[in-house]
Amino acid sequence: MLPQADLIYQIFICSSRKHGFATTANMWIRLHGHLGSTRPIGLPRGRNLITIRNTNLGLLSAIQVGHDNAGPTPKLFVEFIIIYNSVTGHLYMFPCCRWIGRGIEDDALERVLVGHLVRMSPNDPKLIFTAVAADPGDGVCKLPNRCQSPAAYRRSFESRNASPMNIHEQVANAVNRLLKHFCKPGRQNASSLTWLWCGQNGLVPCLGLVFNYGFRSNRLFQRRIYVWDYLERVADLFASELGLTGPPQSTPPSPKPNSPATTRLCSSPALYQLPQHEVSGTLSAAYSALQANRLCVVTMRQSAIDFVTHVHQVARLGSSLGKEGRFNLLMCRGLREHSLVQWFSLLAVSPVTSQMYENKSFFLNHDLRRAIQQLLTALDEFELPMEPVLLRET
Repeated sequence: MLPQADLIYQIFICSSRKHGFATTANMWIRLHGHLGSTRPIGLPRGRNLITIRNTNLGLLSAIQVGHDNAGPTPKLFVEFIIIYNSVTGHLYMFPCCRWIGRGIEDDALERVLVGHLVRMSPNDPKLIFTAVAADPGDGVCKLPNRCQSPAAYRRSFESRNASPMNIHEQVANAVNRLLKHFCKPGRQNASSLTWLWCGQNGLVPCLGLVFNYGFRSNRLFQRRIYVWDYLERVADLFASELGLTGPPQSTPPSPKPNSPATTRLCSSPALYQLPQHEVSGTLSAAYSALQANRLCVVTMRQSAIDFVTHVHQVARLGSSLGKEGRFNLLMCRGLREHSLVQWFSLLAVSPVTSQMYENKSFFLNHDLRRAIQQLLTALDEFELPMEPVLLRET
């Protein structure tokens, strides 16, 4: 297929039988593939099936969908989105199972969905798009069984009953899949890499399990507390104690000397205990250990500045993404910059962590935290490319 060929894409948005498709907002969608992206495409109000013609996008990997929150009833529940290319016969499934709108769930006006190519077998029924039906679930005559339960996809990485051992295993499997991808010779498939980052059982959803385990997410005044709320509190505290003021900068400013955060980083027994020496150890060995300890403190202080800068940038760039979307964006940026290992250590010593997490969490349990950090360290020898849509660079 020529890269410049015009193709027809049929887009079907399923909002489930329960919630319907009656939104007064002006919706839009944007498609991303390994050969390019579309511009934001406005969706006719009240329609859940549209057909567009666009230059060949290659294998689709992600889409953005959102609305302007206009009108008296703008909220919309999106169960999944299907995109079908009748020329190539490719069928893509983009699970969502989230609301879009202010005042519900995490206040998202936009969702970034990562999808996958559904393999059609000869025994599968042919996909037929019909005219828009009153029931949104009737817009497609029948789907293959393998893409009829996106709710199960959501439950697969949101289970709050997962054990630490199970979560560690899922993170290890996600890291191993990435390592296998990077070790393959020759040209790599960008769309498959996006799935390994943010798709089902990808590394970012698995990190979501790590952050949610032991998190005190009880409702406060009927408002759910998200992990992003915790990360913002940590960043604000570090910014205040390090004397970081003003808008986020591309080059982090230097912290004030003798600030409370610097003192805490220097004195925290969780990170900076001096190695145990025998009584007969030489003075030079003790001095060398002290110097190494000071270097560690400087490194952690710089990591705190880096963390604050990234959180503030994500809050500014991802204001429409919602709290879950901003968390995913921060994880993607931290992974690309190889910063997550240091950030985990920072979070462990923040007083906010002990307030918002139980002792069994990965951040307050040294062994659990080190196990996840060791897994992430395995990615340090590779450059970690990501599509611009995952990093908010489009």
